[in-house]
Amino acid sequence: MKINRKNLSKFIIIGWIVVFSTNCDNNISTTEKNLTSQAWILEKYLRNDLDETNQINLNTYEEKYSTNGEFERSYVHKDGDTTTETGTWNFKNNKTEIHVSDISSINDFSQNNSTLSSSIFNILELTDDQFNYDYINGGDRHEFRLISK
Repeated sequence: MKINRKNLSKFIIIGWIVVFSTNCDNNISTTEKNLTSQAWILEKYLRNDLDETNQINLNTYEEKYSTNGEFERSYVHKDGDTTTETGTWNFKNNKTEIHVSDISSINDFSQNNSTLSSSIFNILELTDDQFNYDYINGGDRHEFRLISK
């Protein structure tokens, strides 16, 4: 088959279409895909490296991160009151931190913490089924260990 300029142009255009359509699926990084592909539920809570999960005043705690930058947090206190908040999130520092905004403090979180608040979560581990982060609040290091729902 003789390749002329017209046929060569068609092959190049088709090639670029294939390359770009394949790369569109790769626009979301593995880190973002792991974070946004499911909801996360709290499995363990540590304060200053001590397990204080049994001192939490919540029956459930859940976080959801959407690819459009929406953050949702919900929890049920032991008295049955449910709180749901929505805000926004984005990655910072080469995807080692998550910044959240437009959410309030968690009130009556545990026996040792009347309120918890942070807008910066330091990612410790993020896989498709495990998400661990920490932050400093009130002079204490708070670590949340979440699992996929």
